[in-house]
Parts: sequence; structure tokens; C-alpha cells
Amino acid sequence: MWLPGRERFSWSIVFLEAIDAQLVAKAATDYAGAAQQAAAFVEEDAFNATMFMTDAEQKFGAAQQDVSTLVTTFIELTGALDEQMTAMMHARLVTIAVVAGVAVSLLLLPPRCSAE
Repeated sequence: MWLPGRERFSWSIVFLEAIDAQLVAKAATDYAGAAQQAAAFVEEDAFNATMFMTDAEQKFGAAQQDVSTLVTTFIELTGALDEQMTAMMHARLVTIAVVAGVAVSLLLLPPRCSAE
């Protein structure tokens, strides 16, 4: 069944499936692990801590990008669902108006008497 806005809705679902929430969680976990390693090295070896902080910063950037993409996708999906629901409501209102008009016109017709 075709509905207006269906193409965009389907595209959003495919795009959402491409961004696996587990990948986002893994990126955040990787960042947390790298940050913990850097924090553990700060008092022992400042040079190594700096290198680990750079690694943590890169992983934070990747995690932030993944989360940002996921949030953007959810916003687009919400918009697509809203458009689809609006189109469905409009189609249903038109159908109700047409059927009500036909019902009223049938009620106003004079009854047929078949006199034999």
C-alpha cells in the first residue's frame, strides 16, 4: 500500500539499521577504557599519560560522531513518521467526508414505491 512520504520513511529505517546502536555503545566503551588508562598513568608516567590521553581524545571524537549520527537519524525518523501519520489522517478525513456525503445524499432521495 502506497502512502505519501513512504519513500522517506523507508529510507530512514534503512539508514537507522545501518547505524547499529551496539557500535555506538562500543565506541563509548572504547573511549571510557582509554580515558581510564590515561588517568591511571598520570601519576606514574606523564609522557605515557599524554600519549594515552591523545588516544582517548581520538576515541572520544569517534564516539561523539557516532552518537551525533544516531541522534540525527532518530530525529529524521520522527519527522518521517509524523509526515506519514499526517498524510494518513488527511486521507482518512477525505474518505470520511466522501462517505458521509454519499450517505446523506442517499437519505435525501425520495423512497421508491413500487405500486403494482
